[in-house]
Amino acid sequence: MNSKRKSKAEVAKTVCGALWWVALALLAIMMFNIIGAKMQGKVPRIFGYSVVNIISGSMGDTIPEGSYILVQKVDPEEIKKDDIICFYSSDPSIAGIPNTHRVVADPIVTDTGIEFVTKGDANPSDDKYNAKGEDLIGRYVKDMDKLGAFVSMLDRGGFTVLFIALEVMIVAMVVSTFMRARKEAKAEATANDNGGEHGLSKEEIEKMIGDNPELVKEIEARMGLSSRSNENNDKDIEK
Repeated sequence: MNSKRKSKAEVAKTVCGALWWVALALLAIMMFNIIGAKMQGKVPRIFGYSVVNIISGSMGDTIPEGSYILVQKVDPEEIKKDDIICFYSSDPSIAGIPNTHRVVADPIVTDTGIEFVTKGDANPSDDKYNAKGEDLIGRYVKDMDKLGAFVSMLDRGGFTVLFIALEVMIVAMVVSTFMRARKEAKAEATANDNGGEHGLSKEEIEKMIGDNPELVKEIEARMGLSSRSNENNDKDIEK
């Protein structure tokens, strides 16, 4: 009974440890994904979604300046008139900077791909340069004001702190795993030493003799006598 409980506890412990490592691995992948995107001047994307900061008032009350919005990655072919999209601008004055405007006409199919006529809701006229499908970041989903403070913290240097914290957690997990493995190996060696001259533990003996409690007690009693006899012999030798 005790061995079964111990086995279940070990399984639960192993599963929890594996889940913890998976969570750390996913977090590390997300962090490196964000680092890579930042280094390339791109908007980070996690599981097909991005959080974008609106730095102008061109969308008026629809998306106020300073807002954080959630953007979903979609194929250019899925975009239709009246969608709000986020894209890397082709305007030379802000080239490559993420821009979020509304599609005000049906998509235009050209020899080089799909283009979109866009306009800010607060702007008097359409954008001079069409948004290209290859520059599409995604389609606006909803405001993320509650997440804004967290993202803003990351932009101000909090990301470095999180990255360092992640490294510390990984190192701590590696050290903890090493120490636990060392402790278990030592405990196993001790159990084998207590198993008599054949190096058998109590659990191994039970497996060998099957479900026979009387025989187990007899073997344990003999092992105890043998152990006491060995102790007496050691004392005689010391004398």
